[in-house]
Amino acid sequence: MENTVGLDAVVETTWGHREDGNVGIIGRLSTLQYLNLSLTGIKELPSDLANLRNLKCLLLDYTLYLKEIPPEELSCLSLLQVYSKINGVSENFDEPKVSAEDELDFLEVLEEFEHLDKLCITLFTYSSIQKIFTSRTLRTRIRKLTMMDCRGLVSLRPESSLPNLGRLEIFRCCSLKEFRMQNRGSFCSLRQVHVGVCLLLPNLNCLAYARNLETLTILDCESMKHVISEEGMGEDEVLPKLKTISLTRLRSLETICRWPMFFSSLLKIDVSQCPRLRQLPFEGETAHFLKKIRGETE
Repeated sequence: MENTVGLDAVVETTWGHREDGNVGIIGRLSTLQYLNLSLTGIKELPSDLANLRNLKCLLLDYTLYLKEIPPEELSCLSLLQVYSKINGVSENFDEPKVSAEDELDFLEVLEEFEHLDKLCITLFTYSSIQKIFTSRTLRTRIRKLTMMDCRGLVSLRPESSLPNLGRLEIFRCCSLKEFRMQNRGSFCSLRQVHVGVCLLLPNLNCLAYARNLETLTILDCESMKHVISEEGMGEDEVLPKLKTISLTRLRSLETICRWPMFFSSLLKIDVSQCPRLRQLPFEGETAHFLKKIRGETE
């Protein structure tokens, strides 16, 4: 963040996941520009957060007990350049106490920030995901996006690109049956994709032309037979910068790709509990680059 925010006043916290995190004093630091409360046990933001009118960077990643951020508290931070609140997909969260209306209100506040350049966020509702995809302002600002427990999310079909999205996580979206993109340039900056517990998702064809994708992790997707199928694929090299692929508990998976491919950057393959996966669809030259293959049947 040092290249984004000129840091004259900085607060970093190191409480860990304690439930008694007390941040009341922070609201008195009127010149504060950088505030990192990630991995703390806070349950709410300081009541006088509005005093931090010079704040440019607010990091709230993995704040397990912080369930809700009132939009009116955030709206006073007009100089904000970086906002990040990513939830860990492997953590045991309670049922999220957020309504579709509240989540939309929060996104609308973020949309109005004139200086906001980097947005990293976890969303729980279908309407909020649609808001990200349809808002030109939010689409260009989003850098990391986690979709979690989105009930009713059946299809993801972004009609416009997310040019700066670097990491995408889709977790426990159990109704999701389709993930498509309208054009090959939709995910031009995407480097990491993690998909888990999407029980009805049949493939990830949409990632075939994510030209800069480096890491792909898929777990507990029971209906996935092929990571990338033949349908709609051209002659271009698929995933030319992919370095690591991890496949775990994909009970129906038969192939990664349905035809032999040359993965010029692939270094590591990790396969666990994919009983129907019998072969890896790589051309011979790929073997010269691979450094590690790990497989388990149980």
